[in-house]
Amino acid sequence: MPKTSHVIILSNTELEKQFEYILSIIEYHQLSAVTHVNAEILLTNWTIGEYISNQLQSAQWGNKVVSDLADYIKRHNPKLRGYSKRNLYNMVKFYDTYSHDQFYTLAQSLHADEIVQLPTAQLTTAPIVQLPTAQINHVQSRKTIPPVLAATTFTNHVEIINRCKTDDERIFYMLYASQQRLKTEELRRCIVNQTYASLMGKEKMLSPKMIAQYPNTEFMLKDKAFVDFLHLPAKHNEHHLHKALLQHMKEFILELGKDFLFIDSEYGVEVGGSINVLTCCFSIEHYNV
Repeated sequence: MPKTSHVIILSNTELEKQFEYILSIIEYHQLSAVTHVNAEILLTNWTIGEYISNQLQSAQWGNKVVSDLADYIKRHNPKLRGYSKRNLYNMVKFYDTYSHDQFYTLAQSLHADEIVQLPTAQLTTAPIVQLPTAQINHVQSRKTIPPVLAATTFTNHVEIINRCKTDDERIFYMLYASQQRLKTEELRRCIVNQTYASLMGKEKMLSPKMIAQYPNTEFMLKDKAFVDFLHLPAKHNEHHLHKALLQHMKEFILELGKDFLFIDSEYGVEVGGSINVLTCCFSIEHYNV
């Protein structure tokens, strides 16, 4: 007897769920690949920074030797990028800034390492490969790279190191860059506009009316925004502000934070049974991912 085949017809909703599942697999492993690559870059730069830092501190190397190293890497492997003299010194800064005991203690007290729930959080310093042509007496890394550093990229770390004065501020921007998925230019703007002070300095940055009305409320969102990118004249009206904000909506939403969504420039709200247009310039809705 011929076999009878049974065809199961799935609804569009069921297919949509299955497709969504496949897409989630792709996106998860893409993220995993990116985060593991970032971990390797951080480990590489940490180890190089440690080695050069030790050579400089022991007076075995000087500024010219670092220049010679950059030239050597370029000559012997022209395809490598990111190993200029300037970037080699950035690696030294990366190691020197985050390898001291005070930083480890602070990161632990803030539970910062626990907040970074990424595959790259499991950072371990790899052993030095002893090649036949490189029998160099190198002490095994004395410092384990702090897991919180995996929150963001090396280029973002360079920005944070060069622009922030305290370790508290540096840890904040690492986590903020991760949560907001900030590129380096976006992170730079956040630092310049003092996002750390704005979000962490409640009494200093919130309006007096907000503090008076909600004195015990947890501070979650900025109550003030820097809109210097609008380049408005000293004397301007609401129409000018409205127009400028619409033209620079991307920059403005970034200033508020990436958990905001633009709805419309004028948004109707029902008040007392009638529809009224909001008196503010436009409507921005906050959402959680």
